[in-house]
Amino acid sequence: AEKVKLAVYYNSKNPEFRRFMVAQLYPTSNKIPNILDISMVPFGDGKEIKAKSGFQYYCTNGAEECLENLIQACAVATENNPEILTSFVGCLSYYDGSVDKIAKYCSNQIKDYEKVEYCLKNTQGLEVMHYMAKKTRGLQPKMSHSPWITVNGEHSEFIQQQAMENLLQLVCSKYKGTLPYAC
Repeated sequence: AEKVKLAVYYNSKNPEFRRFMVAQLYPTSNKIPNILDISMVPFGDGKEIKAKSGFQYYCTNGAEECLENLIQACAVATENNPEILTSFVGCLSYYDGSVDKIAKYCSNQIKDYEKVEYCLKNTQGLEVMHYMAKKTRGLQPKMSHSPWITVNGEHSEFIQQQAMENLLQLVCSKYKGTLPYAC
């Protein structure tokens, strides 16, 4: 059976997103990795402005959020293992404080963290950010709060509420194959 496609659109410093990440997405992705296909889209309600040198980004929760969005976007672009990715983003979401320090601390979750650092320091980072911004702008219906959750491409207040309260149950209910033990 096909995996359940879960997409999460968010800005990284949003407290609702952070709570969802730590309490729902991280534990759920560990319990049922084989039936879940996760897309993380860190951009949220940020602004992308065309500038001479490409694009500039402004974030609701300031420059630290822009940096954390970028770190997460680079991690999404360079890490293919969803469990490692959710551990890393879960770690970032769990701690408050300087994004640089926390990212250093959490970087041990990712084997090739050099790839993430390379992405941050090069045009790849801006390309990845632009992709996240475009993906977020393309949402139908438009994103009106963070996190914005879609299951198999669908968003509704009901899906959103279920995901925030019991993601495991929601994913298990949408899966068409033989349910894993954790369900």
